[in-house]
Amino acid sequence: MVATTNMDREKAWQILQTGDFQQRWEAAKWFCRQDQDVIWPFIELAKDENADGEVRWFAIWILGQFDAPEVAIALTRLTQNSDEDLAQHAAHALSSYRSEARIVAMQD
Repeated sequence: MVATTNMDREKAWQILQTGDFQQRWEAAKWFCRQDQDVIWPFIELAKDENADGEVRWFAIWILGQFDAPEVAIALTRLTQNSDEDLAQHAAHALSSYRSEARIVAMQD
C-alpha cells in the first residue's frame, strides 16, 4: 500500500506509471483529491495510444472525477477510440456527469 498522506504530484505520477494495480489505485485516488489543474496531463495520457492500457484506464477514471467542460470534451472524443474497452470506459465516465459540461462536450 502507498502512503498517500506523504505523496506529492511527482511521486503520484511515477507510481501511476510504474506501480502495480493497488499502488496505481492509491495514486489515482490522490489525484482525485487535487485541484482541477491536474487534468491536462491526464487528458494527454488518456489520448496517448502508445501508453500502457491500464495507465490510460486510470487516466480516464481520474478524468471522470472532474466535472469540467474540457474533460467532458476529451472523454467524448475518447468514446470514438479504436480501443473498445477504453471507449466504453470513457463513455461510462462521461455518463456520470451531472452538469452542463456534458452538454458542452456534445456540442463540440
